[in-house]
Amino acid sequence: MSDNRKDSFTTQVIQITDAVLIWLAFVIASELRVPVRLALNMQVDDQQFDSAMRWILYIVVPFTPLLLIRFHFYKRGREKSWWTSAKQILLSLMVVVLIVSLISIFAKLSTPPRLIFGIGLLCAFLALMIRDRMLLW
Repeated sequence: MSDNRKDSFTTQVIQITDAVLIWLAFVIASELRVPVRLALNMQVDDQQFDSAMRWILYIVVPFTPLLLIRFHFYKRGREKSWWTSAKQILLSLMVVVLIVSLISIFAKLSTPPRLIFGIGLLCAFLALMIRDRMLLW
């Protein structure tokens, strides 16, 4: 197998891994929702993760790795600094927030739980940074 094909295959595996990590970040965020609401002295409601977040996951999970490609996150992995990786991930997540917000407004879909969305984005950022730094070893 040539080096170019091997690099392309490796990048695709990393992209799929990142998509799974993003999905897991939002599942973890949904589990952390009640403890965070209790810690912040907010009223706890019994809104289900599936009903409110499903349409967001259909947007966030596939588009975030594509946006990471757009911001050159997968290029020169061993040469990048922590700051460059963080900047590329944050830019991608900001575009995802913009896309989700615009779709929510213009398609008049149900309002996503902001707490789950915020915690999910934070968990996704941390998961992607940890995965990126682990590949340097």
